[in-house]
Amino acid sequence: RLPPLRPIIVVPSPSLLEMMLRVLTAACILAGVAVQPATALSTPRRLRAAPLADSPRRAALRHGFAAAVAAATCLGAAPDEAAAGGQPVVNPADLDRYRAKLSPEQYRILFERGTERPFTSPLLQEKRAGIFSCAACGTKLFASSTKFNSGTGWPSFYDRLDGVERTSDNRAVWAITGTEVHCKSCGGHLGDLFADGSLWQTPTGLRYCIDGVALAFSPYDAPKADAGQA
Repeated sequence: RLPPLRPIIVVPSPSLLEMMLRVLTAACILAGVAVQPATALSTPRRLRAAPLADSPRRAALRHGFAAAVAAATCLGAAPDEAAAGGQPVVNPADLDRYRAKLSPEQYRILFERGTERPFTSPLLQEKRAGIFSCAACGTKLFASSTKFNSGTGWPSFYDRLDGVERTSDNRAVWAITGTEVHCKSCGGHLGDLFADGSLWQTPTGLRYCIDGVALAFSPYDAPKADAGQA
């Protein structure tokens, strides 16, 4: 007698699901579709930390979770008007000057396109009002008013100042793999831009994921008391 038949459930592999989500993400972006994020995704779990090796953080943050979120939200964000500048070329003489000025870790991040270990930057806990500037040349990059807690392990901002330049202006790339951002003045590598800000309900729908050692923070001056006050 034949054994009883049992139902077989076929579950796609994670890699196949990820590919399907990436294709859906790109299709939504190119079609200009705006979909409200699901309530269950409005408070995301912490993303998986990046490996300690120097591979770009995109290799850690783009897998599964980021792609699924981008597909669910389809980037209902306002477009960024500035054009991308591509990979910067830094003068060798300037590299020697920055190598002498910066710590080995700062130089590795800024001019060798490294990635700092997650949850190691003191700037994660910086809550004062002020400006985040390039650690190499001092160019103003981000305002403290655009900083938010993403839980990813790197300082995160939803908007930039004029001193930040993108490698690519293709929004599909921002959603699927992210794109590098640099200091417009010295060409230093700052981190990556992702179009998954809708997860955190950011006003722009963007998330600038920045290496803390590439930044220098300057708080605004405290307001002075009026001279006439006792």
